[in-house]
Amino acid sequence: MLAKIKRLLRALDPQYPTPSLEEDEQIIREGKVIFSINFYGGGRVGRMRLTNRRFQWYEVSKVSWPFKRIIGEARLADIESVDKGTLVDFVFGGTRLRLRLRDGRDKRLIEGDGKLDEWIEAVRSRISA
Repeated sequence: MLAKIKRLLRALDPQYPTPSLEEDEQIIREGKVIFSINFYGGGRVGRMRLTNRRFQWYEVSKVSWPFKRIIGEARLADIESVDKGTLVDFVFGGTRLRLRLRDGRDKRLIEGDGKLDEWIEAVRSRISA
């Protein structure tokens, strides 16, 4: 019961703050990602990273409680294309890194370091390899 309470409070998260890498997996690029911004200047932020096998994103703030921590990934083989998104994405939150997955879904992330074009080129070069 105590272990469950600690997990609920995010006091015991084995992957906090970074998800683990697979054997022989190497980080190619890592940077800041913004998941949401509120009117008071705060929001939910994290890191995104490109490895030789996956594209990962994860929240680094413990302040997200009581909400579930944001964490996700897409295998490079599952990414069909990457771009800056659409005009609708820009109007509702700024320029975004949009990953179009082979199953038809999109994942949109706001790149927080001002290096969106570099990220797009890095992901494109990895998915074409």
